[in-house]
Amino acid sequence: MPGQRKLNKTDNNLLVDNRDKLEKEKSAFMACITKYSGPIPSPDVLKKYSEVLPDAPDRIFKMAEMSLESVIDSNKKIIEIESRKISKGQTSALIIGILGILGGSFCAYIGQPTVGVAIVSLTGVTAIPGFISAKMKKKEKSDR
Repeated sequence: MPGQRKLNKTDNNLLVDNRDKLEKEKSAFMACITKYSGPIPSPDVLKKYSEVLPDAPDRIFKMAEMSLESVIDSNKKIIEIESRKISKGQTSALIIGILGILGGSFCAYIGQPTVGVAIVSLTGVTAIPGFISAKMKKKEKSDR
């Protein structure tokens, strides 16, 4: 065939040499990537930090400890605030319930039993679910 020639042994050696060079070039582009998450880096990275700044690892650990303490304090405050809200809600529901029962009883005492029963019933219908849901929320939180 015109324009084509057979490969001889020298050409084949050149192809093998070129392939070896390409593989070496490929390996030269490989890189190692390390990744960590969280406030504290890996020991190797900490060692490198200490080479640059001797007290860097101590500073990093102190920063992580302070961050953790802050999160714990915030969570405690949130729990205290939610607990106070629940207590206030239960106290309010109890007061409304007592007033409703007393108001209904008073209406029945003055000769209006139908109004008295209605007041007591409405008070029970609105106050009891509040107590039940508050108790259930409190139990769910204590189970966690």
